[in-house]
Amino acid sequence: FGEHDEDGGFVGWIKDAVGSAANHALLFVLGLLLMAFAPQRLDALRRTIVRSPLRSVAVGAMGVVGTIVLTVVLAVTIIGIPAAVILVIIAALASYIGLIACASVLGAAMPFAGLRDRPIMQLAAGTSVLFLASLVPGIGGIASLIAVAIGYGAIILTRFRPLNVHDLVVE
Repeated sequence: FGEHDEDGGFVGWIKDAVGSAANHALLFVLGLLLMAFAPQRLDALRRTIVRSPLRSVAVGAMGVVGTIVLTVVLAVTIIGIPAAVILVIIAALASYIGLIACASVLGAAMPFAGLRDRPIMQLAAGTSVLFLASLVPGIGGIASLIAVAIGYGAIILTRFRPLNVHDLVVE
């Protein structure tokens, strides 16, 4: 009852949890839209994550660092600022799409019979796991960064296109 510290303690944790729940609800809704309008591309991302998770995280981590560096370089000049803004918007969208693919794979990997062959439920389960992980101080941030890197890497590896038979080489 005596909690007045808005940035810490239980009240701060509750505010963070509500914000995280809103972000993950948005992630789920965007996932539904991606399933409806680009199911083949989402499937290509999912297959890339399943077949090459370590490669996806490595390429994604390098991609995130490269995006940050390129944004800073572009933002140094007045002419580059509009390009930097566009790059940030594209990177944020790619991060969300990558998280959607990662959540979908995570949900599909869960050992529950009710999730089998139910992509919407798989997305919901995977998004729920990411949400619950986000509530754990320290670990939640690391888990989110890894999930973003994996998804971002899958986008770079597939260049957001459906996979061809030749792309299905197992490493």
